[in-house]
Amino acid sequence: MKLPKYAIKLVVTLSFLMIPLLSSNLVFAHPTIPQQSATSQQVTNGVRNTTTNETFNTIQDAIYDPETLDGHTLTVAPGIYNESVYITKQLTILGANAGVNPNTSGRIPSDPVTESIIRPPIAGYAFVNGSGDIDEFGGPAVLYPLANNIIIDGFTIDGDAPSTIDPNGFVLLDGERVDASYGVFGGGNNITIQNNIFTNISGAGVWLFLPGYGLVTQNRFINLDAPRGLGGLTTDNFYADVTNNVVDEVTTGWQTDRMTLANTNPANPRILIANNDFTVNNMGIFINRHSGASPDYTISNNIIRSDTRTSGNLRGMQIFAIQNTVYIDFNNNIVQGTPAVPFDIGVSVWNVPTTNFVTITNLLVDYAVIGVNMQDCNRQFGQADPISNLIINNAEIRNTSNVGLRVIDSFFAGRPTARTNDNQACSQSGASGAGLPSASVTMVASDINFNNNAGLAAIHITTDPLDPQGALNDPQLIISDSTITGGTTTQQILLDGNGRIELISSFLNGNNNNIIGMTVNSPNNFFAIETSHIYNHRPNNGVVINQTGSDIRINNSCLYNNAFGVQNNSGVLIDATNNWWGNVTGPSTTGVDAFRDAVSANVDFTGFLTSQPTVAGVLCPVFNQPPATTPEPTPATPPSGLTPPQLGVTQLPATGETPLWAVYLRQILQWMGFPLP
Repeated sequence: MKLPKYAIKLVVTLSFLMIPLLSSNLVFAHPTIPQQSATSQQVTNGVRNTTTNETFNTIQDAIYDPETLDGHTLTVAPGIYNESVYITKQLTILGANAGVNPNTSGRIPSDPVTESIIRPPIAGYAFVNGSGDIDEFGGPAVLYPLANNIIIDGFTIDGDAPSTIDPNGFVLLDGERVDASYGVFGGGNNITIQNNIFTNISGAGVWLFLPGYGLVTQNRFINLDAPRGLGGLTTDNFYADVTNNVVDEVTTGWQTDRMTLANTNPANPRILIANNDFTVNNMGIFINRHSGASPDYTISNNIIRSDTRTSGNLRGMQIFAIQNTVYIDFNNNIVQGTPAVPFDIGVSVWNVPTTNFVTITNLLVDYAVIGVNMQDCNRQFGQADPISNLIINNAEIRNTSNVGLRVIDSFFAGRPTARTNDNQACSQSGASGAGLPSASVTMVASDINFNNNAGLAAIHITTDPLDPQGALNDPQLIISDSTITGGTTTQQILLDGNGRIELISSFLNGNNNNIIGMTVNSPNNFFAIETSHIYNHRPNNGVVINQTGSDIRINNSCLYNNAFGVQNNSGVLIDATNNWWGNVTGPSTTGVDAFRDAVSANVDFTGFLTSQPTVAGVLCPVFNQPPATTPEPTPATPPSGLTPPQLGVTQLPATGETPLWAVYLRQILQWMGFPLP
């Protein structure tokens, strides 16, 4: 999402009104009893300064009172407060439910008897941007934190003013008219937003962007589903831990963006987005544009679910433009679609040239069109930097309808939709050749389990045939210790365009579903299969090579219970030496055989193994009948909250040796010229 600038300018201007920022200890308070007005529903004497014991009708009056000083605490009784609140002092502001988590306590957002509800003071505000267009980001906020050391705890922040004056704000997807673009809008050092309910807001429940740091925890966000609405944003060098929130009925769950400076909080060197539950119709978590001195991030233990409706481009996690030495670690996250509303892409990755490598571990993607997608060209932002690398370790990708995992040299012609010129057009496809050249993308994956995938393939490595510079770079996957089980895809692995793959110590189990194990379709392809099992594809074939390059091999592997272990239609001689073919007599050279795999012409199968080897920790069977049990690796530790049968992730027993993916990644980096110790 391209973030609007005009709203930022407004609050930056307001920030010049801040008083000098002083450090003070925070004082907590006892609740007070409200007196409700019969006409305006505005509470009388509902706000108390617990230090001076003064009472006020509005929160703003309490803040502006000259006797209210930094470090004071304001308590706000239950009731409705129709006001915009500018917090220009270092204060703790406690609603009636301070300390009460709305996600576990059964709080009712609309109940003024039990909730301190803050609403915009007026309705009828026209939501327009600088161009005069209707815009969900063009309206006001409810609270503006504009000082350091602020706590906002225990409120309902409702963006819907009670009036029905036309035009009465912005219309959400369900027809509600709301009167606030933002619930909380501002920033500063040590800002804490906790135990609040945000509802009926068009832009973002929370947008913190003035440089600083803070904590957003144990909040509930509901009914923030404008076309570009978000649960929250932390941008422009505001670094917040975002934890234990429930974000429901929103377009996008949480986004970070434009992070370049160091965190001003030395006690928190790594930022967390963790233990949140998102239900979204567009995107769950979007990590975007981290570079320079931006701190590292850990995104962990989040659940991202699809809403009952979708924007048409539903993504679970999107990881874009991570550069320099910034390290982003995704761990133990779940992207959970449904058969009725699958994610279009479970995890989308673009332009991650950081030398510390974006790493994804313990991932579950369930019900998506494409499970994980890594690309070099994006329709919005254009061409990626020359080299991007991604590491995925221990994941389950299941119930995909097109592709489980895709690495693609992608292409969209002309000016990217979010750019103002052609300078980042993909493959120099802008006017007069403007833009950037096609880029290299490499994914290193290990311990990946693919289950019940449908459509084209579980794995697809490819080049967009429309890319005029597609031949300049080879999208590449190095995958080890992984399993593809059954499914109804045409083939389990598809290699075309300029795709390259190395398959190491892995299991391609056709599950007797009459599917192909691996199809190779391009004269520019490179592939290597080492120490792997390819089996149970009868009456179909293990590896089918229609066209291929010259640097190819299948070695030290087990091929059994396939019609043809290797069917080579390319005319290029295939190195398939030192393999087990299901029988001590080696492969059949006279067509399909009931007791062993066959090979076609132009397959060098010399040195075939004449005794059953143990490959990738599993004894290769003699194929005179289907094996009683299908050899599978040992189950891996699943993401939090899931049992191994629910997750289905598998991995090989630990050996204490350096993982093969790490060895191969090091080789690639040395080849690319990265200095390594």
